[in-house]
Amino acid sequence: MIVAKQFADLITATRGLIAFFLIWLGSSHGAEGLSLAVWLMLADWIGDAIDGPISRRSSVKYHTWIGDHDLEVDMTVSIGLLIYLLQSGYLSIWVMIGLTRAQGSRPLRSIIWARLTPGRYSITKYSRRSGV
Repeated sequence: MIVAKQFADLITATRGLIAFFLIWLGSSHGAEGLSLAVWLMLADWIGDAIDGPISRRSSVKYHTWIGDHDLEVDMTVSIGLLIYLLQSGYLSIWVMIGLTRAQGSRPLRSIIWARLTPGRYSITKYSRRSGV
């Protein structure tokens, strides 16, 4: 019998496949695939919004690899969308480089460091609400 946690993992895994489909869409259809890309992103955002609450409602409490890597799936979809926009001509490579340089690599390094040292650093530990 499938539990809610497994259904949430299925949604997350499907969202991961959307990234690769976006890359294929950009290389095969280009700008003509925009409407399908929009629908895929809507499906991804809805899936991202509902997979967490579904997982938390599960009667069986356990961690899964897919559930623990939800953030990486989000990043993969973002990169898939970026590649689609580049391949379809909606975004110039120079604009992408400029945006990447303006943002810097600090957010990505912070995410990687937090993943490598779990429990040591948390988002709420240094937030203004926590009073630290």
